[in-house]
Amino acid sequence: MPVPAPIVTPAQAPYDVTIVGEDGRELDTYSQRNRFYVHGQTGERYSIRVDNPTNRRVEAVVSVDGLDVIDGKSANFRTKRGYIVPPRGSVTIDGFRTSTQSVAAFRFSSVSGSYAGRKDKARNVGVIGVALFEEKAQATLVLPSRDRELRVRKSSKRPAQSRPAPRRPAPRSASGETDLSEDMSQPCSDSAGVRSSLGGGAPMPGRSTRPQPEREERAGLGTAFGENRSSAVRFTQFQRANPRKPTSIAELRYNNGEGLRALGIRLRTFGGVDQNELAIRESASAFPDNTYQGSFAKPPQ
Repeated sequence: MPVPAPIVTPAQAPYDVTIVGEDGRELDTYSQRNRFYVHGQTGERYSIRVDNPTNRRVEAVVSVDGLDVIDGKSANFRTKRGYIVPPRGSVTIDGFRTSTQSVAAFRFSSVSGSYAGRKDKARNVGVIGVALFEEKAQATLVLPSRDRELRVRKSSKRPAQSRPAPRRPAPRSASGETDLSEDMSQPCSDSAGVRSSLGGGAPMPGRSTRPQPEREERAGLGTAFGENRSSAVRFTQFQRANPRKPTSIAELRYNNGEGLRALGIRLRTFGGVDQNELAIRESASAFPDNTYQGSFAKPPQ
């Protein structure tokens, strides 16, 4: 069987999604049966880079192991908001967001040691999802040339249309900050006229005092709620062109060498993997939930 060639642009065109290692290199990614697979190693830190080659901003709603990377709850691209990728620019997401100033690093781990596993939500471990939404175009008024405008005025005897007031430019973010989207299309209850993309959710329940059952260890990799890292963001307004349907969805499945070999991807050596585990990982969902609850991600209990 031929060795699949590594690819570096696994997202649907024209956008690119790349998994980047701690040393800045792009992790080996393979294409097989119209899916993309990233080769990771236990303990390795990684980031998710989203590139936008277009001339318009896009919103990237990102999930890891079926969990939203902003609030740590079940992922759902229809109701949850994401990161703004500037025109001809990129955004690097390097952890589960814990505040507007920090994240918990993405770090490959065992399934039981993953953030999803420690939250008893390991069903969708092994898949990274990025749903991309284009921004709704602003209405523009194109006036005819001056000569044409004069002829129209004379023949119709109607007052000429006035030019619309110039739009006030959006505030620029401070150096090193990334924008988080706010919804401009949904009903709101605050005086500012927009609903915060992360605020207003139900409070997190307190830590349970019930004894936790021991988790059966599964083969393969998960993503841990890693160490704290500085990562500043701010909120900005963004209205989706289509509030419910993404322009593009990229899914990248990841596993260690043993798991990839079991799928027929030839690496250095061969090892056996439980076929039931493969079936679970292959059917994992990047966005399993369709309910909205705002907040930032909380450490696993």
